[in-house]
Amino acid sequence: MTTITFACPECRTYLKTSQRIPTDQDIRCPKCGTVFPAPPETNLDFSDDRGMEKSGPAPEKTWDQPEDHGADHADQAMLRSAWVPTGANRAKRILLFSAVIVALFTGGTAYLAWKTIENWGRNQGTGREDPLAFVPAESTLVVGVDLGALADHPDWAEQMEKGIRNLHRAPSFLDDCKTNTGIEFRELFDQVILAFKLDGLNQNEPPHVTIIAHSKVPFNQNRIRDAEKDMYRQVAEGKTYYKLNVGSNVDPGWLFMPSDTILILSSLPQYEIETLIEKDGTEPLLSPDEVRWIRGMQGNPFWAALPLSPSSRQNLTRSSPAMAKMFPDLAPVLDTLSHARIAGAFARWDEDKMAVTLNLECDSADAARQGSIHLQQLREKPPKGWQGLALLLTQLLRLSKELQETVQDFWGQAKFSVEDANIRMMARITPPAPEKLTPLIQQISRILGFGQDQPQPRMMPPGFNPGRGRGPRGPGGPPQQPPPGKV
Repeated sequence: MTTITFACPECRTYLKTSQRIPTDQDIRCPKCGTVFPAPPETNLDFSDDRGMEKSGPAPEKTWDQPEDHGADHADQAMLRSAWVPTGANRAKRILLFSAVIVALFTGGTAYLAWKTIENWGRNQGTGREDPLAFVPAESTLVVGVDLGALADHPDWAEQMEKGIRNLHRAPSFLDDCKTNTGIEFRELFDQVILAFKLDGLNQNEPPHVTIIAHSKVPFNQNRIRDAEKDMYRQVAEGKTYYKLNVGSNVDPGWLFMPSDTILILSSLPQYEIETLIEKDGTEPLLSPDEVRWIRGMQGNPFWAALPLSPSSRQNLTRSSPAMAKMFPDLAPVLDTLSHARIAGAFARWDEDKMAVTLNLECDSADAARQGSIHLQQLREKPPKGWQGLALLLTQLLRLSKELQETVQDFWGQAKFSVEDANIRMMARITPPAPEKLTPLIQQISRILGFGQDQPQPRMMPPGFNPGRGRGPRGPGGPPQQPPPGKV
């Protein structure tokens, strides 16, 4: 019997066989598991040993046989078990590959279906959205509150939360914010911007308000969608927003979530809401000067900006003569206001006091210097009839007692300075008690026309009209149609 000895090409283990191995068979090494084709010598028909006896014992045939260093040889039984039928192996591979493809296809289809259902109506966003980019163009008053910065003043944070909730009838998903959204109210409203827009409204209508909340952590848009029952889906430019079922135009009738960190509630007309939605949320709609002004105040817990457009200054100029005729000593101050382009205020804590700063940017440095002198003279030498004017303004604006005391405290301690075209007034005052904040915010909201079921006329100085003539209804003019394609 002739024995063929050969080595595994991987681990060099010696293998031997005395049986013929077909050429289409592979061999698996019983030691390392390597599969390799059978050597040509193993295909010889040497099983008939009768011829071998006639010619004498045949020498042992070898194939690539290295020196024997004492390694163990596999026996024939092990070698036979190592044979791998090529056809069967190929069939197994095909079946395994097909099973993997079917599993991947089924799993991928199920995942896509789940993601489609899960993300129905969800706006992906870009992650670069700027909350200031959702402030409507030509807003009349923009106010900011940083609830996250009030962590060291929990009483103030609690009262500010109540004030935000009471500004409008809160949507039902805010009734139990943690359950409905997955995060606490103060996390959802970590930073808040309130934009009031008066243009296009007459004196008997409240301004439109837009509430922009920048959350501290991402929220689930779908949980908010599912928590609000009376809400109807709308689509603009491929983005989803919702119409809320509210009982008054004072309440925020629109909900828009451009990403998982920004939530917007607004009472704007639909075509103005869609103007905000159509943008990518990275470029503010306000003028560059207004954006620059606000950026400089956003690092404070409280801030407010009052842009004064040319038409607003014209309205003030028209009403100034009547005021100056009643109070001649106020003429220089009124002239200063006619040169103002934007006013702002911000407040922060300074130990146990609150540092409050008021800024008034004029159209020239000379107007700022003259205006600062006039304001200081007004404080040091109140004109005749000043008390009567203060009482008139109090009645017109319906200031609460707490707000009057706060204003008087600031006015009595204010220090004036001029920097370029800016008039600055700074004072450290005793902040009102936290429990006074909610009535104070409600009083301010009533001044703006909010806080009641039915809008009440706002008291304005004679001849003053806040409209800018670019809204759906200009000052004293007939209603205008919205732009084409906007309804």
